This record gives sequence, C-alpha cells and structure tokens, in this order.
Amino acid sequence: MNIRQLNVNDTEKFCDLIVDMYSNLENLEWFSPMPYDYDNVKSMIENPRFYIIGVFDEENLCAVSSLDYKCGKLIGKVEFPKECNTDKLVEIGFTMVSSKYRGRGIMKIMVANLLEKIKADGFEWAFGKV
Repeated sequence: MNIRQLNVNDTEKFCDLIVDMYSNLENLEWFSPMPYDYDNVKSMIENPRFYIIGVFDEENLCAVSSLDYKCGKLIGKVEFPKECNTDKLVEIGFTMVSSKYRGRGIMKIMVANLLEKIKADGFEWAFGKV
C-alpha cells in the first residue's frame, strides 16, 4: 500500500469512497454530512486549508484522512488549555476507510503519517473530534 497527498486526479475516486462510506454505515446519523459531488470534492482537494492523504492499493483508493489547518469552527467555541497556542494547533479532520479495507489497521497508519507531518510543520498541538 502507498500513502500520498491527494491531487485533483483523485477526485472521482474520492467521490466514490465517500459514497461507499455513506452506503456502508449503520450509524450514519453520527457523521457530519460531507459533499460527494465532483466539484465540491475537487474544491476540498484544492483548498489549502486541508492536507488530504490517501492510502492506495495499486490504483484503488482505500482510505483518506486529513489535516484542517483552520481547525474547523472550533477556535473561539472550544476553551483550549491556556498553554495551548492555537496558532500552533491543527485538527486531524475527516478520516474514512473503504468498506472493503476496514479492520486492517489503515486508520492507525494514516494517523501516524499525519502526526509526522504535524511535527515536521512545527505544530505543537493536534486534536480530533470523535
């Protein structure tokens, strides 16, 4: 398996992965809605607010995970510890694994990859919504 940052050529595969996620979850009501049309997904990939990685099994997009450099809508709404410099804070954003690849530890690998990126970029704090 190969991990790399997504680019616009991956848009259709990412759309398909989102549809797969929505089609194979029993508890869909727990998840924030995510657009899955081509133009919206392409704009997410191109948006510098996000750093999106994909896990590929040959040409198959198995999973994605992301960093949100603007921390969604939480800055100003969540009381972070006083020692937390929110300028050095990044959010581990949406993460999804194809129904065909679940149970293989892929999410753990993606989060480890993102943590390396977070440290290399000089961030001191990371959080994720559960």
